[in-house]
Amino acid sequence: LIFVAVFSIVSFVINQSENEPNYSFSLVWNTYGISSYDSKTGKLIKTKDATEPNRYITFLQLSEEQYAAIWELIEDLDIESYPDVYDPTGNIYVTPYETLILSVKAEGIDKKVAVYENTLYFSSDEKARKFLDVCRGIEEILTGTNEWKKLPEYEFFYDGFGNTDKVTIG
Repeated sequence: LIFVAVFSIVSFVINQSENEPNYSFSLVWNTYGISSYDSKTGKLIKTKDATEPNRYITFLQLSEEQYAAIWELIEDLDIESYPDVYDPTGNIYVTPYETLILSVKAEGIDKKVAVYENTLYFSSDEKARKFLDVCRGIEEILTGTNEWKKLPEYEFFYDGFGNTDKVTIG
């Protein structure tokens, strides 16, 4: 029964992705939203914050298994129940801040949920944790690919003490 369910999901995703161009997702993540992936174009960006940003861009064609795993995460999220700009913690601010933007187009759904100052770590709300877990799950799949690993190491890091100044590595 589990095999049939997984096979059905994979078949559905493959058929949808081949036959319906609007069946896609994108994710923006990382400090100040410097990393992103768009399944419609395959464009994978490790960082926009570099002296030569084009060195940090590649194209990724997800495998059937990766695509199915991501869609399983997205389907469990119930993305339409989230507001367009999501901030369940209210007046908590962190610096440097992380941006998460998940966009989904599928079966009549065209939804984008943005968390501009990611304070979801501080939320006890189950819905906030679910959104964070889904984004982290997608991020883990993307950053685990050979295409991601072949990109150069980050040129800049943030100091972790609330300073938004860049610390140059190397």
